[in-house]
Amino acid sequence: MNLALVLFCIWVVLASVIAMMPRRFHWPGAAVLIGLGIPLLGLVTLQAGPVWGLVALAGGISVLRWPALRAAQWIAQRLQGARDRVFPGEAGAGLRSLAKGAREARAGLLALRAGKGHSAPSARAAHSPPEDISARMKTALGQGGVRR
Repeated sequence: MNLALVLFCIWVVLASVIAMMPRRFHWPGAAVLIGLGIPLLGLVTLQAGPVWGLVALAGGISVLRWPALRAAQWIAQRLQGARDRVFPGEAGAGLRSLAKGAREARAGLLALRAGKGHSAPSARAAHSPPEDISARMKTALGQGGVRR
């Protein structure tokens, strides 16, 4: 057994001792365990290989499951906050309206292709102004331009 695995076993014993202490020592003890565990995890992976590194990572997450859960929740909240800054208002409302617009445009193109609207554009129609294209789309979709 190499030095890194011996140190990891000592880390596990230290984690058990901290777990037996009164509750007020748990979170400060978790901070100490995390501070010691991250470099130790790198050392185990370096000396014993990636399989033992993954075993040590699983053991560390098993011992520190609440700090790991809180870290995952914190990251999820940060990502949610970033998404709300990009798409303000109701969470994901910008994405839903974008998807709705894409569905409506696809339905209009399919209607044009199926012959419900105008026939396939000719070479002359391909060079027409954009207003003409939107008018043809509104005709294909109905009077209001929105298919319901």
